[in-house]
Amino acid sequence: MSASEMATQGQGTKRRKEEKAKKYRKESAFAQNVFFIFNKTTELVSEYDIDGVDLLNQMLHSILFLGNINATPYSPDDIFAEKEIYLKTMTDFPQPFERYREDVALRTSFSYFLELIVRCFGENKGKVKAKLCEKLQGCEKSGPFISSVICICQVSNRMYYGESLTCPGERERQIMIAVTCLHVWNP
Repeated sequence: MSASEMATQGQGTKRRKEEKAKKYRKESAFAQNVFFIFNKTTELVSEYDIDGVDLLNQMLHSILFLGNINATPYSPDDIFAEKEIYLKTMTDFPQPFERYREDVALRTSFSYFLELIVRCFGENKGKVKAKLCEKLQGCEKSGPFISSVICICQVSNRMYYGESLTCPGERERQIMIAVTCLHVWNP
């Protein structure tokens, strides 16, 4: 076998590995869950006629940021498998696509989803739990980005909600823990 034939064969093998890795990223729980949670959020914003542009921008920034720092990085086109949805999302929400590589996300994407559930359905803990379960039907709950624990705190007849960190890996979790220690938020 000549050197050029070996090089061509090596390029074919490399291309197959890259295609296999791209397919894995698109079919993984990471990509499916973030796409699912973002779609559910946009549906709620539309359905309840909420001014959710800021929330959607922040949520999308969190998704893209965590995808970028993941041990196996996820690019936006890995997350938005359908080109037309990807381009529409980039057009509707350009800021997250411009900032996710430089700016650290301040919260996880699920915290924005939880905030929206409370905005739409009120602070009643029974209703919040029921609506979370309902809206998450069909999602791979054991995967990344879907909290398995929420906390509820009542102070002076006001309910506050929080969630367990929903980061896909140890490094991402450490970064988000550090950020939450430095940045306190109350929706």
